Amino acid sequence: MRIMIANSGSSSLKLSIIEDDDITAKKGNFAIPDRGLLKTQLRQFLQEAGPLDAVAHRIVHGGSLYRESLIVDKEKRAELQSLSELAPLHNPVALEMMDVIGEELLGVQTVACFDTAFHKNLPKKEYTYAIPEDISRRYGIRRFGFHGLSCTWSSREAKKIFHAKNYDRLIICHIGAGASITAVRKGRSVATTMGYTPLEGLIMATRSGDIDPGIIFFLAKRGYTVTDIEEILDKRSGLAALVPGSQGDMLHVLELFAKDDPTALMAVDKYTDKIAGEIAALAVTLSGLGSLVFTGGIGEGSPLIRQLVAEKIGFLGLEIDKTKNFSYQGGTLLISEDSSKIEVAVAEAREDLVMAAEARSLIQSAPGQTAELTDDKGH
Repeated sequence: MRIMIANSGSSSLKLSIIEDDDITAKKGNFAIPDRGLLKTQLRQFLQEAGPLDAVAHRIVHGGSLYRESLIVDKEKRAELQSLSELAPLHNPVALEMMDVIGEELLGVQTVACFDTAFHKNLPKKEYTYAIPEDISRRYGIRRFGFHGLSCTWSSREAKKIFHAKNYDRLIICHIGAGASITAVRKGRSVATTMGYTPLEGLIMATRSGDIDPGIIFFLAKRGYTVTDIEEILDKRSGLAALVPGSQGDMLHVLELFAKDDPTALMAVDKYTDKIAGEIAALAVTLSGLGSLVFTGGIGEGSPLIRQLVAEKIGFLGLEIDKTKNFSYQGGTLLISEDSSKIEVAVAEAREDLVMAAEARSLIQSAPGQTAELTDDKGH
């Protein structure tokens, strides 16, 4: 069964074709802003790709409506639209790309895979905010958690390489343009740093992460609109604000760091402080830390960030092998010292394989079902 994986970002659409044996047959990366060019390139990609059994789309926020992957029809597509305000950087673009691809692949099933699903069994004390219950209940305000597809893969990889007693107290650090940390006990999410939206928690590329909510009230009283504040916190904060001119690009920040640029030195110190602090805090929910996985674009790509974080939580008994750490080239690699009390690994994020497996399972459980997103006129 051949599955096409669609991963939509704010400015790019990444596609990959996954064969039955989990081999990646073809990849494509397309710029979204020029819709005309995108459609032309997409048609060519699909012509070269050959027959497909389904397209699986990564949807960042499933809200309270969707806690499992599903086959999308017109009704479900309309319901998904209502969740866009919860993840304004992600969901709207993913749904638009779902429509664009659906118009080119009439009759091919569309599957939605949710980044929130891994956290569906969070304990009540972890998903509950300390705000009036009637408000939480009325508007469905709770912690959802994100990067669940990545956590699913990392958890599976961790189980293969860590000792069982250490795997049972696992923390997964998904660090990329968006970033979150999740505590996993025996394969289940028990606490995570992102909450109601993908804005909470760590310092990210352009997102602020945790701030004093009073700042929002202060700005509102001085004439900033809700849209203004959302723009500031989602698109103009994080590393982009700490290192002006970086646009949140960690590679750029690290280039300046290597030159002892004082702004970059402070930003990296603050960035890694926050990661280390959240790891230590989540260790409390696990009654101690047994194992740690770094994943995501920065988690995989920056041995320096891994080293700095490891040094800051060294008091917990964590030691990484610097040679192994700086030699990582992909896949899953154990990088902790033999003497370390905590096992540490780097894992290549393979959300695509998780999504392909979920799409196959859905299709096999509903043979012959074809869900169209549009009517006969393409509307």
